[in-house]
Amino acid sequence: LLGIGDFFNWLLCGRAVAEVSLASTYQLYNPVTRDWSSRLIDALEMPRHLFPEIVPCGTTLGPLTHEVERETGLRDVQIVAS
Repeated sequence: LLGIGDFFNWLLCGRAVAEVSLASTYQLYNPVTRDWSSRLIDALEMPRHLFPEIVPCGTTLGPLTHEVERETGLRDVQIVAS
């Protein structure tokens, strides 16, 4: 389960995470624990494995995948959660 911005990050570097400000728009984020709300997820009977790790804005997610590098000609590019 990824938002649009997080989905593009996954396409570019292969790391599926949720940036915190995007995660908060799902209304399933608990700002006190800084994680997904297990209580709400359980109440909705949604599988917990659908919810990726939540990371802060500015987290370096990693380099472009080799496939993206090959297709674009870009090298040494790091993807950052924003």
